[in-house]
Amino acid sequence: MGLKDVLGKVIEKGRDGLVSFQLNQKFSDLEKISGKKLFEQTGLILKRGEILLYCQSADFFEERAIRVYNAGHYGVRITKGFWIGGTKGHSESHGEMRKIDTGVLSVTSDRFLFNGKLKNHSIPIKKINHVQPYKREIEVGSDTRQKVLVFSTDVPQQLAYKIKCCVNPDENEEQTQQLLLAELFQKVLSYIKAIEFSGTMNEANFQKYVAIVQKASDFMAKDVEDYDIGNVSKNKLFQSAEAISKQLKIYTKKCEEISKDKSSFNGNQKGVVLKLTTEFSKIQEKMNQIGKL
Repeated sequence: MGLKDVLGKVIEKGRDGLVSFQLNQKFSDLEKISGKKLFEQTGLILKRGEILLYCQSADFFEERAIRVYNAGHYGVRITKGFWIGGTKGHSESHGEMRKIDTGVLSVTSDRFLFNGKLKNHSIPIKKINHVQPYKREIEVGSDTRQKVLVFSTDVPQQLAYKIKCCVNPDENEEQTQQLLLAELFQKVLSYIKAIEFSGTMNEANFQKYVAIVQKASDFMAKDVEDYDIGNVSKNKLFQSAEAISKQLKIYTKKCEEISKDKSSFNGNQKGVVLKLTTEFSKIQEKMNQIGKL
């Protein structure tokens, strides 16, 4: 599957409303403490020349052996309530992922770190021999452990790509980059949808609308910065995401200017709404064009 197909599915999901944004969350799921500040709170210290690449709260999962006993009864009924016989059965064991701990997951240019409530993990980045991103988790294997480590993350593709680039600076696998950009556009699309779902734009709810636009713009700009890894910036699709972020920033400034001018809506509500709707439609059109690249 090519990148065009991947992104086409992302955009189509957005049209179908599957990539939705619940406004009553008020961006609470995105209101995360900055990675640098969170890293400092763990008490960990960066070594000279070491660069912090990722730091967020995470759950730690590990495969545990689960044993199940299957039993059956056999016998002969002698009279009401009385049987002659017994029970036979066998036990089976299978692996199952279990949540083991909660803590802070950090990745630096030198180390892969987990600072949990129950246990800590520290793996030299060069010792990592396996990285597998999933929908909401990332699996990491190393030369120093027999079992793989699994952690929750909302950016599995981004995190996997950063680790791979540290392990192998020449990392430029096309498929990996495709999935990375698809994940970025999933986020960009969610911010656009947040603005679209904010309700009818009018004087009464304009302050709330501007607050949503500001948040969407800030988070989009941060994501574009975070996904600028290796030579991804040379990709036309990444440049498109960057362009959308800049357009949204300009749109945000226009909304802020109108918000500060109390006379903006006086007798001209339709004009103001039409002006902003026209500006925002340019951003929406840019999103629609991405699937055609």
